[in-house]
Amino acid sequence: NKDNLERNLDGLFEQAKGQTYVYDNDVFFSIVKYLLFFRAIHLMTRSFGTVDLVRRNIEKAASAVSIALWCMLSSEQLTILEIPTLFRLLFLSAYSTGKTMLLRFKALHLAKAGQKVLYLFCLKTSIANSDFELLICHQLRDLFKDQPKITLKSFHYKDHKKLAELVLQHPEYNVMIDELFVSTKQFLPLMEQLSNTVSKDRCLWVCLAGHEDSEGWSLEQSVKALIRNMWHVPIMAIAFRNCKQVVDRFT
Repeated sequence: NKDNLERNLDGLFEQAKGQTYVYDNDVFFSIVKYLLFFRAIHLMTRSFGTVDLVRRNIEKAASAVSIALWCMLSSEQLTILEIPTLFRLLFLSAYSTGKTMLLRFKALHLAKAGQKVLYLFCLKTSIANSDFELLICHQLRDLFKDQPKITLKSFHYKDHKKLAELVLQHPEYNVMIDELFVSTKQFLPLMEQLSNTVSKDRCLWVCLAGHEDSEGWSLEQSVKALIRNMWHVPIMAIAFRNCKQVVDRFT
């Protein structure tokens, strides 16, 4: 409860007081989690009043302002969803700017309009093609459980052949590819292959989670080539995801 949380915070700050470095990782990450999570209400600065600020944030964490900030689509995001002619779209933006969320919204929107959607999720794990599923796959199945028009598949991040085969096996589908990881050498040929496979009047939306640099191959030049071929590459600069989720992901 709130009282226990406040006492725990007091103890954590007392342990860290006067130290240049906090050597206990658990203590350090706990402080970071609380500070980032509650930052949505009041700006957190290094001062003697930090604990009081955290207490006030605890009281107001579920305010309407906080909910609106973290749970509603921004005008930038709404614009991307509402333009019906964005058939080729590549997300390159930073982590937590809403790329995956927009892919999911678009998939649901297309399915509810009666169109078929192939939602592909890239996994950096050896279980990608096994019967075992990660939590994210269960979450996606739960999200799409009432949408028979949406087909959910996963593939290993290095198995681009499997990716291409899955897209080829679903003609006339809109295709959403989430968390794609690719080398800069493979990037442009793969995008062109997928674009040629998906019907021009169907969506091919790709979220690039990361890339591996290949000597002599520039991601920037490849992206420029895609733009010349009518791909849209939105710039999403604001992190809208709850900061606590970001910290939990990386700690």
